Order: sequence, then C-alpha cells, then structure tokens
Amino acid sequence: MKDIAGKTAVVTGASGEAGLAFVHRFAAVGLNVALADIEGEPLSVAEAALNTKGAAERGSVGGKLTSALPMVIRMHTRRVFGLGFALSLCFILLTASGCRGDDSDVISDDGGGSAVQSPHVSGTTAPGSSTTAPAPSQSASVLKFKKGQNNYTLTVDGQRRQFIVHVPPGYNSSTPAPLVFVFHESAHNGGFVYEKWKWREKCDQEGCISVYPTALSYFVVPEDRNQTKWNDTSLSQIVPPGTALADDVKFVRTMVETLEATFSIDKKRIYATGGSNGGRFVSSRILVELPDIFAAAGISHLLGTDGLAPKNNEAIPAYVSYGNLDPILLKGSEALGASGKQLPMEAAEIMQHPLVGGQIANALTTLGLDTTYTVEYCAPKLDRCTATYTTALERS
Repeated sequence: MKDIAGKTAVVTGASGEAGLAFVHRFAAVGLNVALADIEGEPLSVAEAALNTKGAAERGSVGGKLTSALPMVIRMHTRRVFGLGFALSLCFILLTASGCRGDDSDVISDDGGGSAVQSPHVSGTTAPGSSTTAPAPSQSASVLKFKKGQNNYTLTVDGQRRQFIVHVPPGYNSSTPAPLVFVFHESAHNGGFVYEKWKWREKCDQEGCISVYPTALSYFVVPEDRNQTKWNDTSLSQIVPPGTALADDVKFVRTMVETLEATFSIDKKRIYATGGSNGGRFVSSRILVELPDIFAAAGISHLLGTDGLAPKNNEAIPAYVSYGNLDPILLKGSEALGASGKQLPMEAAEIMQHPLVGGQIANALTTLGLDTTYTVEYCAPKLDRCTATYTTALERS
C-alpha cells in the first residue's frame, strides 16, 4: 500500500514501549492512529506524552494531533468486553466523529482560570449510587460524583489533565470535609498512588476527600526517555532547551476551585503530600506559591525550596522525611562532593552535609524559621520537664 496518508491504524498494547514505537512510526508517515490498551492509566500517560510531542512540533499546546502528527485517538479497551468488540466499535466510530474512552462530566479551562462545560474532555465515576453536589459556584463547574473512585479530565491552558477523586463512604455535604492532594513520583501517575499509597483507606477512616492528579510527560535528558514529571523548580534543567512546561500550579488551583464547587470542603483543612518529584513539587511550588490554599504539607523528599520566599510571606507548616539510604539522594550528594554509603542522621552532621544541610537551610528561609530552637523533654506521667536542649541549625 503506497498511499496510506489519512488512513487509520489501530495499535494494541499502545502504552508499552513497543506499542508507542509503532504509534510514532505510523504517525510519522501520515496515518491516523487509534491507541488501544487494557490498562487505562498507562494509556492516559502515553496519550499525554503524544499530545505534548505533537504540541511541541506544532508550536502550540494541546488539541488533537492533526498537523505535524496526524490524529491520535485514545481507546481504553476493558477486559470484560473483549478487544475484538472494542476495535470493531472504534472503527465504526472513526468514520463518524472519533473514538473516545470516556463519557460523562466534562470540564475545561477557558484561559481565565474558570472551569466551563466543554464537549472535549470527560470524567467517569466508579460504580455506585449518584450523589447530589452542593449549589454550583459561579466560577467553576460542578462534577457528578459517586462514593469511591471518580476519574476526571480537566483542560488547563489547552492541555488535558487527569485526576482521580476518592470520596469516602461517610461523606455528607452537611459536614465540610478535609481535602488531601497526593502527588506521585517521577514516571508514575495518579492511578498508581491511588492503588499503592493507602491514602484512600486512610481517608475512608478519617472522612477526608483525596485527590490523585497525574503530571504530564517530558523527555528527560539524564534518563534518555519520556517520564511524567511535576514542574518543580528543577524540571527546566533536565529537559531539552525550549521545552514547553505546564503550569502545574494553575492545574492545582483549578482543581481546588472545581472541587470546592462540587463538594462541601473545609477550606482550613486542605493538605498536600508527595514523594520524590511529587514531594519536590509540593515543597518548591505549593509551599511557595499556594500558601493561601493549603494549610500544611507532608513530604517524603528533601525540602527543595531553593530558598524561595512564600507568596505574601504566608509560610505554612511542613513535615519532611527522607531515607538515609535513598539512592537518588546519595547520587545527588556525590555530585556535590559528599562521600559515604548513607546520609547522616546526627544533627551536627546533617547541617554540614552539602545536600541535606543545604536543603534544610533553604527550608528555614522559605518557612520563616529561626536557626536556633529550644526543645523541652517531658517524661510521660510526670508533672515537670526533665531536660531542656538548645540546638543551633547553623552551617559553617
């Protein structure tokens, strides 16, 4: 077949490396491409990467790949229906308006920060009984939702952004609920942390609504491959020059506005947590740029705040943990001239460490904390404190 431009190719297993290679090859010769996979979340990540690549080649952001790359259509084929049925259905729909994997609520950003109804993006809910949301906000759409897992797609600055919202079984709109955002690490997605990090189980116990957004995919030079990455303050240093970076802070703010219009949210109890790249995004962006929204943050990563002052000097509390055998942090320590097979755990050694001490010093600046503090130790069941310690967090 010599003249194949404009014809359609269906690639199964499209979220894998081999499948993506076929997608790129077919698109390069002018074919429309339908992406099919039994795993919905990895397929979404692959689709986001293709949209990013197509946007870069067109010099714009988002939309169907109809210029430098032909149209790419996402199709999540669920095992229960069988692949043959899904492919047949997609071919039928291709002759009409296109093949879509989702339907239900749709929201998009009109460029001014408000969410409006749009036919281009979608959201689905897990099985269960429908729930009526509170009265809608004038600036944001109200989502349909059910108790349990709800999958949504939001368009921000022309890019399709995905997130999962878990509604606890005890949610009642008459009682404002805490809201927890969970940001995944590099090369993963919201679906991964939804399944693995146990936050939905915790929120079922505590009555909080939890949110699991997915970052966009970029070509990461040190890794020599595409990875999902949150746009923290270091992302621009590891992607090719000129790469368009998403405004993830705007994505977060838009999610908050949409969720506040949909649910009864306790605005004084909105929290953020993240690990690795997600943790650095929380520390370098959310702590600095969104203290007006978030009440506190818990981070499994060093505080990569780069010494930035928070917006309007409104510092928020942050809890930080790291592992002394973390291979990524050890590699970063070596690059700064530190030796050893593990990170220090003693206070004096920590503050003199080129990586850990430097990060803590930056965090003190961002959070507006003094370098000297006093701790009183009070033994359980005693009426008095048995010891007082004064420690200086200073670097030589």
